[in-house]
Amino acid sequence: MKSIVQQLTLAIAAGVLTIAAAVSAVAQPRDIPPGLLGGKQRTLVDGVAAVVGNEIILVSDVVQRARYMAQQSRGSLNPADPKVLKDILQETINEKLLLTRAREDSVVASEEEVNRALDYRLQQLIRQVGSESQLEKAYGMSMEQIRRESRDLIRQQLLVQRLTETRFDGLKVSDHDLNEFYQKYRDSLPNVPAQVELQQIVLLDKPTDAAVARTLALARAITDSIKASGDFADFARRYSTDAYSAKDGGNVGWVKWGEFVSEYDSAAKALGTNDYSGPVRSMYGFHIIQLLEKNDAEQKYRSRHILLKIEQSAAERDSLVTRLKSYRARGLAGENFGDLARQFSQDDDTKALGGSIGLTVPDQLPNDLKKAIETMKEGEITEPLPVSLSPTEGGYHIVRLVRRIAAHPADPAQDRSVLEPLALKYKQGKEMEKWMKELREEIYWDIKATEFK
Repeated sequence: MKSIVQQLTLAIAAGVLTIAAAVSAVAQPRDIPPGLLGGKQRTLVDGVAAVVGNEIILVSDVVQRARYMAQQSRGSLNPADPKVLKDILQETINEKLLLTRAREDSVVASEEEVNRALDYRLQQLIRQVGSESQLEKAYGMSMEQIRRESRDLIRQQLLVQRLTETRFDGLKVSDHDLNEFYQKYRDSLPNVPAQVELQQIVLLDKPTDAAVARTLALARAITDSIKASGDFADFARRYSTDAYSAKDGGNVGWVKWGEFVSEYDSAAKALGTNDYSGPVRSMYGFHIIQLLEKNDAEQKYRSRHILLKIEQSAAERDSLVTRLKSYRARGLAGENFGDLARQFSQDDDTKALGGSIGLTVPDQLPNDLKKAIETMKEGEITEPLPVSLSPTEGGYHIVRLVRRIAAHPADPAQDRSVLEPLALKYKQGKEMEKWMKELREEIYWDIKATEFK
């Protein structure tokens, strides 16, 4: 019996082909190396491996996918193994069946959704190789070519994703499902790692009127300097708290109208080319915006900005820390920490739960919190620590160690929260298998290449 780890790995591998594989398939030669199918010492001319509805699967598509999966498996999968190739073809047929059904059901993905998904995948690849130029070099294409060649695949992925999400929406794990999964895989389930249960009281670093006034005054001064022939790029590099764009003089590139926060979009839309806005406030702080270009036909524009985050003064931050220290002292003196959290915490997600963060693996905690609780005993409370709740929300918190749970074999009664996501994947896999059998009876498909039969 395969371990649960192997099962989940296969489930992931059987998913829709990633953009990296798509780019590789486009960039690599279409000829298949000698001996790749069944050890035959010849180079096969690319042909049709299978037909699914109106979709064609090329032999080279299967081969390129096998190469990609072999790279991802770090040598545990042989891309020249005929069985591997046949299995990959079957997986690809399943994907084409889903794509065909999505189109029959009029599932759609907007251009904006395709662009966002494509940008996200490309950014992942760029981070892996180091830069856009390295990605272009790796695949022998310009970024524009990579985008163009990958767009249709991304759209197909979104259609299939939307179809399957609709199919399995609302699928729940019952006690019977959980026990069935547990009994089947109990001998191969890894131990549940050591965990800690925590509570917290959070005070947000909310902008005071004084902090807003200071930041607005600075934004107005910078705006006046730029309008008096100051260098926008230089001011962006010196003052902008948007580190990503600041290094490029504030340039945020081409975006569709509506992709940025509404305050930014509205201010940019009101500008003429090369005009500057006054300070514009959003959830991120104050922006100074310059419209560089716009393309009305494609409904997009290019701009640059200087972002000034509204920062508290040291005295204002110290007041938060002082208040948290007083709550800490009260908790250590015997007051119920959960009651203190319900009364004073400003984190909406945990306040009503008495500040409960729940069970957490220590390695998943921020480094400063992980270090702080390493030597703590149950019931002890940390000193105030910085905390970030979101990219735009942060402050300080104190954290109480409720209990420690040692690593242990998984148990359905004690570890439902750990086992339930795995049991759900198992149930989805069973439902998917039944669905694929139905689709294979309802939609035309045929394997054409004799090497795959």
